[in-house]
Amino acid sequence: MSIGFKQPALIGISPSTKHLLTLDIDVILEFGFFSRAQRDEARDRAQSVGGSSHLVFLDLPFSELLKRINARNAKLPDNTFHVTEELLKLYQG
Repeated sequence: MSIGFKQPALIGISPSTKHLLTLDIDVILEFGFFSRAQRDEARDRAQSVGGSSHLVFLDLPFSELLKRINARNAKLPDNTFHVTEELLKLYQG
């Protein structure tokens, strides 16, 4: 199933992010990190420059996720993809 966007090549660890980590400055990577491989890659990249990681997972009921997605879809900014209920179910596993 195509979801209409391409995954970033460096999964949120840009040169500027790496630089901040080398300065011991906290950064927040707001990216889905839907797979363990994506989480491992981001963690490894942070650790490669002396950073550490802390995963935050918000475990919400599906009904609340759907409510939030519908509100998001109602006012999508340019260059943002629409998330269907089917896609949300796919992400949920």
